[in-house]
Amino acid sequence: MHRLNPVHLCALITLNLTIAFLPLQAQDAKLLNPLQESDAAFEERMAWFNEARFGMFIHWGAYSVLEGEWQGKPARGYAEWIQSKATIPRDAYREVAARFQPDKFDADAWIRTARDAGMKYFVITTKHHDGFCLWDSAHTDYDIVDHAGLDFDPLAQLSEACKKHGVRFGTYYSILDWADAANHSRVAKPADKEAYVRYMKDQVRELIEKYDTDILWFDGDWVDWWTLEDGADFYSYIRGLKPSIIINNRVSKRQKFKRDFGTPEQVTPGGDLGYDWEACWTINHSWGFKRADTKWKSTGQLIEKLSDIVSKGGNLLLNVGPRPDGTFPDGNTEQLLEMGKWLEVNGAAIYGTDSSKIPQPSWGRLTQKDKTLYLHVFEWPKDGQLVLDKLATPATTASLLGHAEEQALQIQTARNRVAISLPAQAPASPVPVIRLDFNAEITASVDQGDQPDLGEGDILLSARDAQITGKGPLALEEGQKNLGYWQSNDNTASWTFQNVSPDTLYAVELDYSLDPAYAGGHFRLDCGGSWCAGFVPATKNWNDYQGLHAGHIHVQDVGQATLTLKKQGGGQALLNLKAIILRRQ
Repeated sequence: MHRLNPVHLCALITLNLTIAFLPLQAQDAKLLNPLQESDAAFEERMAWFNEARFGMFIHWGAYSVLEGEWQGKPARGYAEWIQSKATIPRDAYREVAARFQPDKFDADAWIRTARDAGMKYFVITTKHHDGFCLWDSAHTDYDIVDHAGLDFDPLAQLSEACKKHGVRFGTYYSILDWADAANHSRVAKPADKEAYVRYMKDQVRELIEKYDTDILWFDGDWVDWWTLEDGADFYSYIRGLKPSIIINNRVSKRQKFKRDFGTPEQVTPGGDLGYDWEACWTINHSWGFKRADTKWKSTGQLIEKLSDIVSKGGNLLLNVGPRPDGTFPDGNTEQLLEMGKWLEVNGAAIYGTDSSKIPQPSWGRLTQKDKTLYLHVFEWPKDGQLVLDKLATPATTASLLGHAEEQALQIQTARNRVAISLPAQAPASPVPVIRLDFNAEITASVDQGDQPDLGEGDILLSARDAQITGKGPLALEEGQKNLGYWQSNDNTASWTFQNVSPDTLYAVELDYSLDPAYAGGHFRLDCGGSWCAGFVPATKNWNDYQGLHAGHIHVQDVGQATLTLKKQGGGQALLNLKAIILRRQ
């Protein structure tokens, strides 16, 4: 699928910006204004990223020393937010940072694990919100050498190991900095902002010149004093230093700025966003190491997540939070190597593939490359027949990846569908993959207009993911497309999701239908201490699905949140519900 250059998606490019560049090398003189990059040049620069599809994220720093606990008690929220969440005084936290002594750190082992897991790139937190730097910066003494006294350079070793093992090297850098006295939500004095922006530019120059970083991954863009124009200037400054580098959209305001790639966090969009993106996810809950956080996702769940994300045109950046000594948490390495074994067999269905125009099936996910569909089977059919609908192009052959000599599977084609005969016994694989080939361009037989239009920060809560409680007939209806029979006030449906930024406001939309004969019901939506309520208007019939703006909810904290929907009297039935969409404001 053709990727649009974000420069054509972002309203920012229409601004009349005066961009100051440092002198460019002679070979880079052709790069006049990075914000006006051609589609061809952009696609060439992003080609390796869209081929890669899978990378490793590392959250590791001074916060790792505390392992998510302060004064003998687990701190709420993510481990890397502990200075803020536990309200640790700045001087006390600096004492913690001085204890950062990773005596078991092995850069080569980290990158070999990433490589063997099938990951093609690597991103590490060089400066998180706490401001502590994982390199010997000439522009601060709050770093691993001047403050913690390390006698080695982790970033240099990691960069070298990445080059050795064929993995791209990336560096995370936070715009927010709690260690800087003037860097709060608002910067009171223009001189303070000017000095801090110069500090950031000087440090980013170090990351590029000392470690030859291929990716700059920014965060903390929500601070009030950082503007779209600031982000555009910073972006252009970086591209002037290294034109081939790629930069995530949090260099500016992520909701409006889409260069070079979007970064949904702890959430996967409901469909292809139309521009390059990667979803970053944790293996457990916290990003940094948290001793009390042992709710690990299974290897099967991680592989399904990889398939799901790639089927929608994105990359998975999977996070590991190493211990303070530099070792990975128990079990993480084994899980990653299991993913690598799966990719050894099924990598053709991931690397260099994209989303398909064919609607995603209920039994799994589809990825596509040229005239081949890869069918990622989450639910092996009990009757031995795997059916794919909505095909306007007839399939020619099918085979099971990794099966004995990738044996051919019998297929039967009919109008707009193909039925594949599978072995009765599912392969011993977390996600078996079937290759389906065509002799012509693969086209769908339906308009996909029924797919919700989702922005990067939006969250789709589908009917099939709801947790139903209470006495009553409420259930997931046949075909698993909607919740129905919602007649009892005792029933609730709940969804758990990840809120990734503090103080987030969401507009709530219901994708629903309601026959007029059953109308009159009222609803209430609760999320923590925030709620909204209202009346459900009728649609034409039970098959006429419409969108209803249900109100707003405000989620204050970063981390896991739960949204609950309940009927509150009136009407014989509340609604049939396909999904709830949370649109980040």
